[in-house]
Amino acid sequence: SIAGILPLMDGELLIDSIALVPGLNKMELEVPIKTLGRNSWNLIDYNSDTLEINFYSIERPPASYLMLQSFPTTEFRVLAQWLGKQHSKVEIVTQTSADASVGVSINQSDSSDILIADPSFVSDARVREILQKGGTVFFPITQPEVEISKINQQLETDFTIQKLSDEEKVKISNNIDALPFSFGDKASQKQILDNKVALENIGTGKVMLSLLWDTYPIQFAGDSIRYHELWTELSNEMLPAADINWQIAAPLIQDFPEKLAVNTKTELSQIIPQNEDSVYFQASAVNSFNYSSEFNFPYNGWQTFADSLEVYVYSQDELPLQSGRKQMINFIKDHHQEPINTQLSKKLPKGVWLGILLILAMLLWIEPKV
Repeated sequence: SIAGILPLMDGELLIDSIALVPGLNKMELEVPIKTLGRNSWNLIDYNSDTLEINFYSIERPPASYLMLQSFPTTEFRVLAQWLGKQHSKVEIVTQTSADASVGVSINQSDSSDILIADPSFVSDARVREILQKGGTVFFPITQPEVEISKINQQLETDFTIQKLSDEEKVKISNNIDALPFSFGDKASQKQILDNKVALENIGTGKVMLSLLWDTYPIQFAGDSIRYHELWTELSNEMLPAADINWQIAAPLIQDFPEKLAVNTKTELSQIIPQNEDSVYFQASAVNSFNYSSEFNFPYNGWQTFADSLEVYVYSQDELPLQSGRKQMINFIKDHHQEPINTQLSKKLPKGVWLGILLILAMLLWIEPKV
């Protein structure tokens, strides 16, 4: 490509844009989805050529939150109201004494998937209960060195922190402040928001710690969009794994074998009808919840898949460069049983090598993440 801006459009609406540098560009898009069902977005390059990105979205069941606090706080109250507006079920409980509490419910629920609590509740039985059933526990930290040590001891986690300065708080982005600490990088953990939020899996559950300062001032300052973006990102990380998770690499191209994977806690029928054909899934020998398959989609356009989903299958004419790349990969697989590095120079004609170089030079790979 050449240097420039690549806009992402939903009809006439500009969703996002990407700065390009000369040469090959690899990029990742992460954009909130507002339309359920079929979506069609467009990437428009400097020649006004359009690449259509088609995907299908479904609504997750509303999450159920339990919020525990030692005394009433504006942070919890504003967050509970926001969660309620997202159709989540919320119960906020204030522990007034060792034996008494006051509770308020929004969209009342019988049980909770996610617990948001003061770190003082780390030894509460409800923390273990949420984790044991595969839920998430979120602790907003106010005294990092004391509270994180206690959490590690009680829940057998391995969070570490580094002090960045002696200031009371530091700014990490527009309108967002945090404590002057940062979580240490761990292979067993995930860090987001400039290492101010960290997550660690405990069995099937998840512990999530935040070093963010109070966020309600963002809402009070009138920046409701930024508040929504922040807590949408955080709440998405809190969500427990869905009952069934499909992983289908995009783009799907007609008449090419495509890899399909699914993770599910419920029993999966290993034969799934697909139009006149069937998809046969193989259970993983390592993880009984994982299944995989390879399927050749014979038709292009929108295809119903596994009853409740749809996928978009591109024709080879729609994506000629990606189709050429797949043809080359399949050619190599079909004609070379021995290691490629010892056989290609002997087996492939010069014209094929030229084709590989031309494809690599021209290919702009865009893989949307939604």
